Amino acid sequence: MGQVDPSTPKLHPLPLYAGLPSQEQMAVFQPAPEGERKVIVATNVAEASVTIDGIVYVIDCGFVKVLSPSDLVLIVDAGI
Repeated sequence: MGQVDPSTPKLHPLPLYAGLPSQEQMAVFQPAPEGERKVIVATNVAEASVTIDGIVYVIDCGFVKVLSPSDLVLIVDAGI
C-alpha cells in the first residue's frame, strides 16, 4: 500500500442509527474538527430521515432486509 498524501484530511468517522443515544446522534450535525473530513456511517433508516448540511457524497451499500417465508411462519405461530 502506498503512502497517503500529507495534505489529505484525516477522517472523523461518526455512526448514525436509530438505537444510538440522542446525544451521540447529534454529533453528526457538528462541524468536523479543523483539518478533518466528517464521515457518517448510517443505516438506511437514519439516512432517509435526516438532512445534514455539508454532505457531499452518499455511498449506499445496497443491503436490504428481506423477510423469508420462514420468518412469516414464525410471526403467525407466535400469534402476532
